[in-house]
Amino acid sequence: MNKPGKVASSLFLAVFSLVIYTCNTTEPGEENVTPGRRDYEWTADTLSGDSPNYYLSKIWGFDINNVWLAGTGDTPYNIWNNVNGKWQPYRTKVYGDYYGIYGFSKTDIWIAGNNLMQHYNGSSWSSVNDILFPNTYSTFYSDMWGNNSGNIYAVGGCTDNEGNNFGIINHFNGTEWEFIDIPEERVIFSQVKQDINGTNYIYLAGTKFETTGDTEKIYMYNGKELIQLYSGTAITTVNQINGKVYLCIGNKIYKPKNNGLEIWKDFNGTKYLGRVWGRSEKDFFGVASDGLAHYNGTDLVTIYPTSSSIVDGYIFEKEIFIICDFRIIIHGKLKSE
Repeated sequence: MNKPGKVASSLFLAVFSLVIYTCNTTEPGEENVTPGRRDYEWTADTLSGDSPNYYLSKIWGFDINNVWLAGTGDTPYNIWNNVNGKWQPYRTKVYGDYYGIYGFSKTDIWIAGNNLMQHYNGSSWSSVNDILFPNTYSTFYSDMWGNNSGNIYAVGGCTDNEGNNFGIINHFNGTEWEFIDIPEERVIFSQVKQDINGTNYIYLAGTKFETTGDTEKIYMYNGKELIQLYSGTAITTVNQINGKVYLCIGNKIYKPKNNGLEIWKDFNGTKYLGRVWGRSEKDFFGVASDGLAHYNGTDLVTIYPTSSSIVDGYIFEKEIFIICDFRIIIHGKLKSE
């Protein structure tokens, strides 16, 4: 395993203010994309259990019959999956607090959290060794993402012996996990995506926690250097549609361009708050102040009103699952044509 020092001599932090380009072009073939339908049937399941002390914050699915939830709190309620359309805690106790989950099949799933990581082979979970950042007090993972079994990223932060937090990026190449050498940024990475069908760079959202107020950030890692693209108070998220990255800063959505960002959609004056779960640029969901919003290429509407807090979501060809209030699962299914 690679053991990075403070700042590798071949790596430096390039700090940028937000670089914005105006986007007036149409993506190739975008005009031929069918606007997303809105005729969904909705159900809501409130998960229960013997303990009130669990909070589910991440969702991932291989198909509509293999959807998993990960979170924190009392075992076994920290890991759930749906079996024949019914939600249930995973049958065997998997101890720990988990903030990231991702996979590639029903026999290849990863979860990560506080000082631990687990892998599921279709029958049982097993602990992964050597995932703690060297010479630190603790290592915690907030998110996971990959495009195949040999290219997975796990991001979060570590705490040194003096109580300082630094962001970390861990990468799995199909054989072993290895930390990427980056400068000691006092930020906790909360999300990671790779712009597979664009720049091919890694994009990260994170937060610098301070007593004077938190600072939200967006970074790009191009394989050589970590570049800060945004630093401010607006909420930031990193999202993906069909392999392309879309970055939310407040109620605006940006696309990567060179070493900066170009604004794509400005939802100022609407109820849109951020996030993107989509099938295309004319069919995606986001968080609104009054519920779950949907954009069809023409307008943004609240498609599922709720006063509950939307935590995470996962989308399929004709269905979407949303976690609300850490234990309510909203399920939308397109009606048969």
